[in-house]
Amino acid sequence: MNSRLALADAGRLIGKLVDRTREGKIAWTVTTRRSGHNALEAALEGGMKVIVWLANREVGFTVALGVDEAQQEVEAREAELPETDLLAITLGDPARHNYDFPEEEEIYKGLVELHELARRSAYRVDARFEEINNYLDRIAG
Repeated sequence: MNSRLALADAGRLIGKLVDRTREGKIAWTVTTRRSGHNALEAALEGGMKVIVWLANREVGFTVALGVDEAQQEVEAREAELPETDLLAITLGDPARHNYDFPEEEEIYKGLVELHELARRSAYRVDARFEEINNYLDRIAG
């Protein structure tokens, strides 16, 4: 279950992340380090990162402290990794899930939108479609 405080924190961040991603100010990359799902990650200032994933009509959102990958491997071998998540929520599709709080449905919709924008950024969808259109125009003649 998501806490009301975590939902409030997520709600404040998601809209801004959507806006900055649309403006091209946040770069997203594909990652499978979390959940093994279709996860996307963006590095933020101060060594923090945001991860959003979508799978089987569930969406997840994490804000975490960045841990250097080499250090992470050493720590994983020596002991349990320290908790680095500042915020983590998971929401199911509102059509199939009864939420505990009314704001969860809006946050779910915002996360689905953020995931789609992040996916388009990570895979450079707009640039690739432009390349395809240019190619099709070139071979048309």
